[in-house]
Amino acid sequence: MALDLHVGVVGRARIAALVDDSGLVALAAEPIEQPDITGGIYRAKIVRRGATAGATIVDLGDREAVLPGAPPSRTTLLVQVRRAARDGKRPEATTDIILPGRFLMAAPALSDVKTSSRLRNAKTQRDRAAQLGLTEGWILRRSFAEANDADIDADAQRLSTLVQRLEAGGMPGLVLRPHPVWSRVVLDDGAPAQVYALADLSRSVRTDLAALGLDPPFAGPPRDLEDLIAPLRTPEVALPRGGRLTIEPTRALIAIDVDAGSAGAEAANAAAVDAVAHQLRLRNIGGIVVIDLVSQRSDWRPVIDRFRRALTEDPARTTIAGGVSPLGLLQLSRERRGLSLAEALDELPRVVET
Repeated sequence: MALDLHVGVVGRARIAALVDDSGLVALAAEPIEQPDITGGIYRAKIVRRGATAGATIVDLGDREAVLPGAPPSRTTLLVQVRRAARDGKRPEATTDIILPGRFLMAAPALSDVKTSSRLRNAKTQRDRAAQLGLTEGWILRRSFAEANDADIDADAQRLSTLVQRLEAGGMPGLVLRPHPVWSRVVLDDGAPAQVYALADLSRSVRTDLAALGLDPPFAGPPRDLEDLIAPLRTPEVALPRGGRLTIEPTRALIAIDVDAGSAGAEAANAAAVDAVAHQLRLRNIGGIVVIDLVSQRSDWRPVIDRFRRALTEDPARTTIAGGVSPLGLLQLSRERRGLSLAEALDELPRVVET
């Protein structure tokens, strides 16, 4: 099914949405005035070693970040921001640099080739990568399996050029900017057949997609994005037969309550886990999530298995913590990938990155 990319502005945030005939497939958002720096690569200088437990404070040039783990021996190094600043904390960085492409991820520190957990037949795909000369420093994305050799080679060449630009020496500052929202949804969910973008964003969108090897036709202004994302800005999500989810963020976690309506417990829980997987992704909810499922007498395993299947389409790593508790609670942790939709739209408290 063809995907269309819609790029525009809602309030003070840029929005990029991939849409097909069934509706909204993927979404990314960031504040216009304070763009998300997650994924950006910086030349950093150590400011304080061990200033907090097991972490080092580094200067990125325009802000400080936390580097977890043992203090590095070097005073200047390359780091990549992996978590945005929030809750009064500095952004978090890592020395494990990863550059995402459409079919590959360049990982200069790797001595071999890894595969995404979403990629099937991993050994077969690693063998194919070796035949293409990709023997170290790469992670194969899920899309690798469907790509032709020429596109993979072009992706590898683009990423190799970026890797060559990574130099640790010099003053602290930005080395490679993070992908903008329109590139992020394309990298995670596939190339668009057409692009609809606001006139003042069209040139940037065209340039950034071309950098990924894409040249889709531009078909005019985007659809009403505020209307498109309106269901994601309310805490309630409708389920069949009058049921609903209620999504409530707290400082420590996201609580999701399931109301069955007139549906039976098993049917309500099955619909709920499908809806939760979709909402986590579209709202870009990260961190700890607790789902209060409807009590049922039957085995919980079919519900958990169904949830795992629903999560396979999500590019963010999600870990389910055990099974369902005696109180009907299902706990999980979803990887934080930049700002949530609510943070980007300034509908949740957000710490300014300084």
